[in-house]
Amino acid sequence: MNHYILAGLCGTLMVSAVVTITSVVLSPAQVTFSVVRATSMQVMLSNVTNLMVTIAVYNPSRRCQARYQSVSINLKNSSTGAGTRSSIPANVVPADTFPMDYVRGPNITRINSMAGLVETQKDRASGYAYRLHSGAAFTVEVTAQVRFKIGVTPTRLYDMKVFCPGVVFIDDNNSSSTAQLANQQNFNCSG
Repeated sequence: MNHYILAGLCGTLMVSAVVTITSVVLSPAQVTFSVVRATSMQVMLSNVTNLMVTIAVYNPSRRCQARYQSVSINLKNSSTGAGTRSSIPANVVPADTFPMDYVRGPNITRINSMAGLVETQKDRASGYAYRLHSGAAFTVEVTAQVRFKIGVTPTRLYDMKVFCPGVVFIDDNNSSSTAQLANQQNFNCSG
């Protein structure tokens, strides 16, 4: 009778070891997001400013491939007052970027996006346009759906959401913007 109990315990221990090892082997890569470029450009003879953001996604894993199904980017005003928008959606360019093919790590994937800011009188006084022209920082929110593949085995679809605080946009219309872009820091994201 004791042999059956001991055999049952050994079987349970072996099954849990197999499950644990499988979970570790099939765990997704720890990808990191950062904003590597943030620029603004006033559209000639209009009240529209285009905000361009480039996101870099780093996959350090050699054994894991990543496939970005979709990515959405929002620019957030950290000091939103009453009656002003809390975020501006940015369109990923080109629009047919997703879904991407699987990319083996280590790899850096760059994702470009653009948002159009239409300045109103209220914006010039206290909203996004005021913050943009005064050099104030924005928060970039990135939401991504990512599927990983380890060997030939694809994982489930992961929803990732990160925030990149302190992003300052450099004015592309300014003649000194080339020097500023060369010195622009990366803005790391967390979430």
